[in-house]
Amino acid sequence: MKMRGIIKKSLSAVAYINIGLLGLFASCFDDNFDSTMKLEALPYEILVTDIGNVAGNPVPGNCGLITTLAESTSIRLSWVRATDAKTPQSDLEYSLYRSSTNNISTPEQAELNGISLTGWSRDMITTVADSLTPGTTYYFNVIVRDSDGNRAAYITVSVVTLSDAVYLFSTGPHTGALTTPTTASARADVDSFCTAAKNSAYPELPCINVHTFISISSSDYIAYMPKKFGLPVNRKIIGPTGVQIAADWYDLLDGTIADQLQNAGISDTYWWSGSDTAGSYLLAESCVGCNTCSGWTVGTNASQGMTGAHNRTDPTWIADRGRNCNSELNILCVCW
Repeated sequence: MKMRGIIKKSLSAVAYINIGLLGLFASCFDDNFDSTMKLEALPYEILVTDIGNVAGNPVPGNCGLITTLAESTSIRLSWVRATDAKTPQSDLEYSLYRSSTNNISTPEQAELNGISLTGWSRDMITTVADSLTPGTTYYFNVIVRDSDGNRAAYITVSVVTLSDAVYLFSTGPHTGALTTPTTASARADVDSFCTAAKNSAYPELPCINVHTFISISSSDYIAYMPKKFGLPVNRKIIGPTGVQIAADWYDLLDGTIADQLQNAGISDTYWWSGSDTAGSYLLAESCVGCNTCSGWTVGTNASQGMTGAHNRTDPTWIADRGRNCNSELNILCVCW
């Protein structure tokens, strides 16, 4: 039987009926068959797939796919019942395995390398893995067993628990020219530095949202980030190594922090903030943008920008003093 597309062992799972050296195939991922089907002789090993659909073994439901719903310390996993030539569906037994690496793709590997979280449970199609660490990657697989002891594996799934923290880190040094006067979005330009730093230097941080920790204007400033970007205010604030500097967002902006930025691995030098001690846009009486290098468009000593200190825990950690915009200082980034 021919299918449109190429059969790939690593990407597709097939169900088959073995007739001598011939096989009838049905793809779980591409059911768009040619109008004319015919049997073809194939080597036996091609008929053996990663989910264990060998004659006599149970066949995992829905091609062995496992769905997940992650929380910070728990993950709910669900799957479709398997079928078996001899054992009724309601009598098939399942066991959920967990590992910290992707090494539980077969029944043998799961028993050797994984931790069984449930033992063998009859007709189980959902369960919760709990007591997990926030912001951590876990691997899960389900093994199904029939009444004769024949086993088959579902497809390993990788899940990251939700983080319970907001992370701060920094980019390399930059002048105050982080965007241009004619840009369509100063925020997008400034954020691009942190997106690049997150991807290159901190790929392990469990973050979806990444922004530059900086005040740009009276409508886009640090203290306004929860309303503007949905930043969670009730999570602890930590550096990339896990050192905590504040219990939550409000604690971060109350004037002091629990540890120096340099001790938390956040920044090893002064950084551009453009903010007062409460994280608000710092508007100088003499001119607009005097404390933000003219909206972070100037990289010369003609303007100044407010900076924070990496070696303080008092209010100067975020509002130390203005420095010339040709100074090369760090940019702080926030992600969650």
